[in-house]
Amino acid sequence: MAHPSHDIPAADDRCTRYGPGHQVHFVHARRSGEDDDSVDVLAVVQSDGLIRLEWPDEVVVRWHHDTRRLAAALRRTGGFARWRPRWHALAVPSGPGRSHLFNLADPADAAACGVGSVAR
Repeated sequence: MAHPSHDIPAADDRCTRYGPGHQVHFVHARRSGEDDDSVDVLAVVQSDGLIRLEWPDEVVVRWHHDTRRLAAALRRTGGFARWRPRWHALAVPSGPGRSHLFNLADPADAAACGVGSVAR
């Protein structure tokens, strides 16, 4: 049987940006995971390409450069995710104790991806 997260497209490694809305740097991922200030949300990729996050009494709209990948991850959870606002990080569960992490941006700060090879 295939691993459940294998139907999520791989991150686009042509993007060389690590800021909000783009790739997640490993330090950002680690620090966001240490933060207890997070909330369960219902996340939806809207037809206009923006991401709507809803939780009791609050709605925010964010942007991500790869909505195809984000939408695929959210389909697996019915839209359930964990929002870490301080770190602009959306964690979408992918298995026991595991998540896909997306770095979200305010739509006003959306920026084109840098294109080139990503340092590994």
